[in-house]
Formats: sequence, structure tokens, C-alpha cells
Amino acid sequence: MQAFEGIRVLDLTIWQQGPMTTAMLADWGADVIKIEGPDSPDPGRSLIRYELTPGGVNAYFETHNRNKRGIVLDLKAERGREVFYRLVEDADVVVQNFRPGVNKRLGIDYETLSKMNPKLIYCSASGFGLKGPDANNPALDPLAQARGGLMSVTGEPETPPTRTFNGFADQVSAFLLSYGIAVALFHRERTGQGQSLDGSLLQGTLASQAFNITSFLTSGTYAGQPLARISRKLTSPIWNHYKAKDGKWVILAMAQVGRYWPVFRKAMEEATGVLLEPDELSIDWMRTHATDLMGLIAKLDELFAAKPAREWVELLRRHDMIVEV
Repeated sequence: MQAFEGIRVLDLTIWQQGPMTTAMLADWGADVIKIEGPDSPDPGRSLIRYELTPGGVNAYFETHNRNKRGIVLDLKAERGREVFYRLVEDADVVVQNFRPGVNKRLGIDYETLSKMNPKLIYCSASGFGLKGPDANNPALDPLAQARGGLMSVTGEPETPPTRTFNGFADQVSAFLLSYGIAVALFHRERTGQGQSLDGSLLQGTLASQAFNITSFLTSGTYAGQPLARISRKLTSPIWNHYKAKDGKWVILAMAQVGRYWPVFRKAMEEATGVLLEPDELSIDWMRTHATDLMGLIAKLDELFAAKPAREWVELLRRHDMIVEV
């Protein structure tokens, strides 16, 4: 038995943030019914397509709407709303991402629906939240990455503000919303009470940077860095990435420099015959020896370029290094 088996979800969402939220509920066994209007289908069906041939599988839509059933209802018409209301009576969750106020005009807001079903969990997904000066502004993923500060800490120092992958804010927000729905359902199990909850794209980007934000508020640094973006040439040599002979990149992720540097140094000497300097590596050394650090990174660039990525990974893993291609 899956965790949400027997839970029915009415999905009124479009694009990615909302559909991914309900897709996760479906993954856990919920019966998700996607509701689209006769003249307003989910834009993800046609505006974003990645199929190799016309009429092929639409990866964008299929990813975010997997394991769902579907129905077409005209919520602007009385008969359509009547059908929807009947569905609400037996539903556990409603998820919507209309702009604030639209759901009330349609008569499908929480206040209206909770009278029909007091145990209903009502989830609202938005760009910038349901209150405040930006609540009514439209938003898609890039705006949230920008407003949430993510673009200011991504990329190299000399590059313009840089986005991460498309859909980052959508995905993180969806994870938080599905988590919130799960908590609300648990709360209902204990109290018998339904409730309304909401989350936003902006919230998702801020939540993903919790450590960075707390670090800046308490110390004025970006997770210990004096600048939001530090060049890889001034980053720890064993918390860095290097291009291998076959064009693939090897990523090292060893935060404890005192623990791993001696082992890494020995492994590199065995593999290349080169004994790297300094003898001992520390955070303080990297902060006070910028020129030497840049020289060390340049030397490692040269060394890693001499072997294929997979060979490096196998070699370093034999020494219990934290490494991946």
C-alpha cells in the first residue's frame, strides 16, 4: 500500500510548479484528477515541446503530469462548477495556481469549497505569494531565480547574473508544496480539520539558500566567502572541478581540507609523479596565499588534462576520495 492510496486530489494547475506538486502526490499513490478548461488547456501541452517527431511524447507535459487522470470542465459555466462541486465533496485536496482573486471570482476559493467539505486541504501555488505588492504580478521560473537572489551567487565572478537550469524555482517550490500538503493531511488525521496553505516560486528560491542567507545575516559573508561568487581559481583545490583528457569534467567535493589534502596529494604524486605544494593545506592558507592558490589550481588543470575522467575517478576512489564525473 502506498502512503497516499485513497487520497483524491483535484489539480487545477498549469505549467510546472503546480503540476509537479500533484505529480509527486500521484507518485505516492494519490488519485490525482487534472482539470482543464475547454478553451484553456495546460500550456505545457503545446507551448513547450521536446518530442523528436511531430506528435511524439511531450517530455515537459509527461514529466509533470504523470500518473494522473484528466477531465475537461468549464468552471466559468454553472454546469461545469456543479460537476466540480460534486468532485470537491469527496476530495481530500484541491491545488490551484490561478492569480490571486481569480479563484474567488470563479467560486472555487477555499471559503466556498470548505463549506462543502470542511476537511478539505486547499493549496495555492503562486509566483510571489498571495499578499503584498507583487501578489498579482505574473511570474515564471526565471523571475523567481532573479528576485530570489539565486542568479547573484551562480557562475563565475566575471560573468553576468547566471540562471541555474530551467525550472529550478518550479521544482523546489513543488517539493515544498507537496511537503506542506503531506503535513496538512497528517494534521487532519490528528484533528479532523482541513486547512488552506500556500507557497510561491520566490519562497522556493529563498528556501534553497537558507544557509547562505543566514550566513550573510550573521556574518556578512556568503557561506564564509567574502564575495557572492568566487572564481574556481580561488576555491579549494579539492572542492573544485577539472577538465579531463576526454573533455569530461571531474568534480571533487572534499570539504575537510586538513583530512583529505595529504591523501589527495599522495594519490596525485603516485598518478603523475608530481608532489603538490603546500605540504599542509588550510582555509587560512588559501585566504592568505591567493597567488599560490591560483598557481596550484592551474597545475591541477594541467595534470587532470592528462588522463580520461573515468580513470581519475577510479584512481581517486581507491584512496577514498569524494569524486564524480
